[in-house]
This record gives sequence, C-alpha cells and structure tokens, in this order.
Amino acid sequence: MLLAAQPGAAEDRPIGMVKTVVGAAYVVRADNRLPASAGVAIFITDRLETGSDGSVGVTLSDGAMLTLGNNAAFVVCEFRFEPERGVLGFVGTVLRGAVTYISGRIARLAPNKVRIETPGGEVAVRGTRVAIRVPG
Repeated sequence: MLLAAQPGAAEDRPIGMVKTVVGAAYVVRADNRLPASAGVAIFITDRLETGSDGSVGVTLSDGAMLTLGNNAAFVVCEFRFEPERGVLGFVGTVLRGAVTYISGRIARLAPNKVRIETPGGEVAVRGTRVAIRVPG
C-alpha cells in the first residue's frame, strides 16, 4: 500500500517501506499524519513517529533497517542510493526516543556518507549497528 500524498520532483521515489508496526505509529508527510502499517512506502523528508505503546520497523532500499521504540520521532533528511553512479548518502535525525539503525549497502560502500543527527550532535556510523536514545 502506498500513501496517497507523495512528494514531487527528485523526492518522488520511495526509499523504503514499513515492515513492522506495533501499537500507535505514524508517517508524517507534509501536513498529513497517517497511520503506519506494513507495506507503506517511505519517502525523503518523511517523519516517523510512535506513540507510548508503539514501535515501527522500516527497511530502506539499500537494505538498512531502522527501528523506533515508543514515543520516538525520526526524520529521513537525505537518502541517495545509486551505487552504479557512485551517488550514496544517508542522513537521518533522531528527534526523540530510541532508534536503532542497522547499516545497509550505503554504509558498506561509503561509510563516511552515513550520518545520524541528534539535538545534541551527530553520530557518524562506521560499524553495522548503532542505538541512540534522545530524551524528550
């Protein structure tokens, strides 16, 4: 299932998909806060949110996996995955809560092009798994 509201221009292709949802979880796109469910496409600039009883798992097109625990919020700021052209990059921002990132092909091919930001700084991903908790 694809969400009806989709970004335009260079951001018109999905970069991943919701795989698992428990409890309250949402995809916020533009001004729409839509319930997350398995199969929902994820686009650049989407904000993933979970409620007090929620968690959501997302697989990105490079094979990376994101998992948000309860009361979490995460924004996909940048995602470029064109390995045949050497165009690679992932930047995400943890706004609150616990988020786990398991790296995919972008991190294996260009580890310096993967970054996860937090309100207090950023994490450069050089391994295969990182867990981050941001209070709030």
